Formats: sequence, C-alpha cells, structure tokens
Amino acid sequence: MSSVTQLTRKFRSVSFDELVGQSLVVRMLKNSLYVGNIFPAYLFFGQYGCGKTSLARIFAAALNCHNLYSFRQNPKTVDLPCGSCDSCVAMREGKHPDFSEIDAASCTGVDHMRSIIDAAAYVPALGQKRIYLIDEAHMLSKASFNALLKILEEPPLSVVFMLATTDVEKVIETVRSRCFQLPLQPISQETVELHLQKICKQEAITYQDQALRLIAVHARGAMRDALNLVERVRSAYQTVTVEAVQEVVGYVSDQFLESIWTCVYTKNHTELAQHLKSSIFLSVQPQLFWGRTVSFLRAVWYDYLAIVTDDGIEKTVVKKASELYGQPFVVQAIRLFYDRESAFLKSQSQRFFIEYLLLSLCQRAGIDSQQKTAIFASTSDTEKHKKTVETKVESKQKQTHAALPSEQQGSVRVEKVEQKIELKVAQEDKGVNFLKRVQAQALPMLASFFSQAECVISLNEQQVVHVQINFPSNLHALNDVLTGQAAQWVPIFKDVFGATAVYTLTFHGVNVSIVNAKPTIKTNEQAHMVSVEKKTQTQPYKKNTESFTTVAKNSFDVSDVAKWPHTNMILNYFPGTVVSVDL
Repeated sequence: MSSVTQLTRKFRSVSFDELVGQSLVVRMLKNSLYVGNIFPAYLFFGQYGCGKTSLARIFAAALNCHNLYSFRQNPKTVDLPCGSCDSCVAMREGKHPDFSEIDAASCTGVDHMRSIIDAAAYVPALGQKRIYLIDEAHMLSKASFNALLKILEEPPLSVVFMLATTDVEKVIETVRSRCFQLPLQPISQETVELHLQKICKQEAITYQDQALRLIAVHARGAMRDALNLVERVRSAYQTVTVEAVQEVVGYVSDQFLESIWTCVYTKNHTELAQHLKSSIFLSVQPQLFWGRTVSFLRAVWYDYLAIVTDDGIEKTVVKKASELYGQPFVVQAIRLFYDRESAFLKSQSQRFFIEYLLLSLCQRAGIDSQQKTAIFASTSDTEKHKKTVETKVESKQKQTHAALPSEQQGSVRVEKVEQKIELKVAQEDKGVNFLKRVQAQALPMLASFFSQAECVISLNEQQVVHVQINFPSNLHALNDVLTGQAAQWVPIFKDVFGATAVYTLTFHGVNVSIVNAKPTIKTNEQAHMVSVEKKTQTQPYKKNTESFTTVAKNSFDVSDVAKWPHTNMILNYFPGTVVSVDL
C-alpha cells in the first residue's frame, strides 16, 4: 500500500526559484554566493510558515554544491544548487555528512552547544563547508547562547552557522550582532493564492477561485497553513468550494458580521442575542471571530479614508456598513477591541468574553438622532465632574427657586445657572491644561512640583476666576522656589485663565501666598515677605511664622559632604541657603 505524501512536504522548496514570496532575501543570498562573500553566521527570522528553514537548507545546499564555481562564472545559465551532484543528492536525502540540523526546542542545554563547538574543528568530508542549522533558536538557554558567542564571531574558515527563529527578540543581542540578519516577510495573499492554484492544477484538485482566496486570507501569510487547509478540505470534500472551506474552518461570512454590528449600532438586543446563539457563531473559533471582526471594522474605517485595501471583505458589504454606521462609531469600536485584546487572549472563556463585549456595546452604543455619533468609552473625568457640578447646582437652584414667591419664579434664573455651570466646567478644563503645560516645560524642578499639584477653580460674584493650587505638605519648605521662579510659570497661568485671574498657593490647607492679577514678585526676598505677611493673617499659624522669621538669618556651613550627605544632595538639585529653624 503506497503512502500519500503531504502537500507541505511534497512541495517544499528545494531551490531558490521555487521559494515564493521572499525575492529580496533570495537576491541577497544569491549575490553573496556570486561574489563569494560568505558570512560565518546567518540569522533567518520571520513568522511561522514563511520559508525560514527551507531557505536555510537551500542556502546550505548551494554552499556545498559542486557547481558553485560554475555559477560564479556564469550565474544566469547555471542553477544553484544544481540538485544532481553528490552533495545536492545527499542534502535531498538527509544524509549529508557536513550538514547538521539541530532542534533548539529539544536541545536547549549548554552541553549540546559544546558538542557542536567540538565537532566544528573537523574539516568537511564532502563539501567545502561544515554547516550547522539551529532551528527555533529562540528556545536556547542563555548559557547556550553565551557558549556560542566566541565561535559565532571567529569560527573556523570551513564552518558556517545558521539560526532560524520565529521570535528574534528572544535571541540575545550579542548573538544577533554577530549574525548576518535576514528578515523574511509574511507571504502576500495574492502570492499564496497563485501558488495554491499551481499546486491544485498539478495535483488535479478541483477548486473554486473564491475558495482559494478564502484560504489565502485565513492563512495570514503562512504558506504551510494554506497547504494544510487545502489538505483538510480535500479530505472531506472532492471539490474545494467556498462552503467547504467555511465549514472546515468555522468561517464567519461578511454578511453575518455586518448583521451583528448593525444590531450593536441600532441597539437591537433581541436580534443580537439570536445571532450569538446561532450555530454560525457557536461553530467558529473565538480567536478567528475576533480577528475577522477587527478586519471587518478596519475595512469599513479605511473605506471612510478612501484607502484601498484587501482584507477579504466584500466591497458591497463594506460600503453598506460605512454608509450606515458613521466614522465615529467605527473608530471607537476598533479602539475598544484593541484595548480589550490582551484581556481576551488571557480569558478562559473567550466566547463568553465576546458575547459580553458585544452586548455591553449594544447597551451603551446607539444612534444619536441629532449628532449621528456613538458613545463607547467610559465617561471622562471632566464629564463626570460636569455631571457632579450640574447636580449640586441644580439642587441648590431648586431650593432657591422654591423659596421665591411664585411671581418671581421663572426661566431667567435657570438660564443664568446653566451659564454658570458651563463657565465653571470650562475653567476646570483650563486647570488641567495649565498643569499639563507647566509639566511640559524644560524645567525639571517646576515640572516635579506641579506634577504633584491639583487645581481647584472657583468663581466669585464678579465672575473673576480664582485658582487654588494645592501642593502636598512636604513641599511647604520649597515655597521660595515656586515664588522665585514665578516668571517661568505665571505667564502660562495668565495665558490659560486670563489676565484677570488670581491664584493661591496652598500646601494641604496652609495658605502661603495670594498673588493678584499683576504679580510684582521680583526677588526671593520679596516673595518671602509676601509669604510672611499672608501667613500672619491666619491666627493658628502666627506663632510658628514669627519663630521662622526670627531664626531665618542663622545660616551655617554644610560643605562637609560626609557630615551632611542628604543636605548636599538636595542642594545639588535645589540651590539655596541652609538655615536653622527652631520649630
């Protein structure tokens, strides 16, 4: 009984011309062979199924091919590797004495690397080079990588190392720097589809073009996955059709996705629940549904931007969805899915996670008949505070309004209160803007202070803005720095809040200084005088203030770093004078 060879093994590339989708890397290797510039170590990296190991084997066969000299003389007519010399035949049969392929997933220990280093001292038996291919190199231990460092940098002239990996970031940087790095790209959808058509014709497999296109989309740039999917479909059906592919992979149609998102957009809970209970949704893998959903939303979003893409989504479905949903809805949906992707991948109940997410969106998202926008994200801090202010003012308004005589109750007061609410919320937005702008300045000391502060804005009867800037109490001793450098941040304050605005610096309730619309602080001494004057107006802090001003002139030397290490460290960042204060 004859066995049937799998398509992935039967059509594995054995020459540079057969390798599909990696023309740039192939050109680099063939030019290297032509000029004779052979590096001691090569690193092939890229996603799974894109041809890393196959390309490394082809390159190894070309290095030991007996036609290498002829190829260098006439590269346009001589094939390399030739596939017929003794070295190429031995490579094809897996019996080449000078080629060793190591699976790093099972040989992770440093002892395996030491055995390779010892064997590298022997001269080649059949070809010109002894070649060691380490597949899945990212699985090696750190000790194994360190053991290879020296020989990778200065190997014997007859030895070439090749490393292949799907996760190049796990290969330590010192190893990567010693290798000639060859990045392999995911194979394009069109290339995968054309290659599948060629194989199906050669194997006499009946197929539909749309079915092969669907397989190419599902493969996501991996030729091995595409061939495996063809094998699965062929094992169940005589013809590779769209319906057969969808049934094998649990595929979600574009129309089904459009129906689900239309239910979410229109807040149709009942119909959405029916879709989530259908056999179509229950038969598809959750990760596949997630990926298809993102592709669908991406295609709709790109349609708004007039960008032509090929996500495998029907253009009529995309156009219908883009005309209905509106761009804000789609952008917010994409953002939400990307934000939740990490939690989805870690979830033990991924299907329920999707159901929960869609139903939650259906409850929180919908059509605004006036603005045609959708609300997805949680309410911002400003909006929450606005609601709080509206609630408090509305309560106070109702009490005042009820206390008035009936003939004085009207809509004029309501309008004034609403205007006051809008003005107060707008000023609070300015407070956030002020803190951000101060933090963005190239003054690390001020940025450090204001990053710990918060603004409290109030309006008096004359609609003058008063900003209370609260600092932690442990920054109280640094008030002189804030007032002394007022010229750096007061202009920003005036620019944000207006020229008539005033501010108060407080340190968790301790009122330090009040500066009016036109501050005249020019020196640290004047700033200190203003601070003392205002502090003496507050009775509980009068005694401590007088004590501070009395001893403030008693400065002393702290130049001895060994005796005053912390004090000198503070002076490096905050230059000034150290004084003794009797509290």
